[in-house]
Amino acid sequence: MVLPESNIAKISYNQRHLNYEADKMGNPNDLFALQKLDTSLFELRAKLQETQLALQEPTELVSLRTEAETLNESLATTTAQVKDKELNIGTLQEKLSRSTERLYSGQVKNPKELEDLEAEVKSIGKRVEGLELELMEAVEKQETLKSDSSTSNELLAEMEADWKTQSQDLRISQGEIATEMKAILEKRKPKVEKIAPNVLNNYMKLLKSKSGLGIVKLKGSNCEGCKIGMDGGTVRQVNSGQLLSCPSCGRYLIRG
Repeated sequence: MVLPESNIAKISYNQRHLNYEADKMGNPNDLFALQKLDTSLFELRAKLQETQLALQEPTELVSLRTEAETLNESLATTTAQVKDKELNIGTLQEKLSRSTERLYSGQVKNPKELEDLEAEVKSIGKRVEGLELELMEAVEKQETLKSDSSTSNELLAEMEADWKTQSQDLRISQGEIATEMKAILEKRKPKVEKIAPNVLNNYMKLLKSKSGLGIVKLKGSNCEGCKIGMDGGTVRQVNSGQLLSCPSCGRYLIRG
């Protein structure tokens, strides 16, 4: 029986279409090429995450800044206290000078008034002595704080300069990683288009559940993913180029 040319053409077209669909559904090489890109993406995402974590200020820097701020605040408070005590002492000394001069001027004749004035001079004198002792302690504290604050600020400036350089390098690295990821994503698009939706969907699920590996090589008769051996029929089919899944781990297989 001789078929009409139109039927022969139709059969030829259908066969070519079926072959195309079979290739699209089950070409392990296309899927493996996608896997290589995805593996690179996983590695780059991990590097990007590491870089983002590294961009957080070091604990040592945060602690040193807090220490420096605390010392600076304490120094400012102590310096203000020193000035207040100096002013109070100066005011009391002026008052003491006036009272002493009046006490010994001979102008005060009333015994009770003289007694009160003498008591006032003694009281002011004691207050001045007390404030002078407090001032001496405050000045000593001020000098210690000046030294500690200066040392802390110098260390902080050095560490901040080092961190600025380090963080700039990290941001450059972050940009390079992002650029590389973008390039891989562009390469990935045509690879995805070659893979049947059901295969792609299953592959994406495998990536999440199988440590980022949706397709692995068949080494001899063993799945490179789970190391389980395959039967002879499966080995032959995989080696012939068919896209099969490992019956143990579910990953797609490609001949090694």
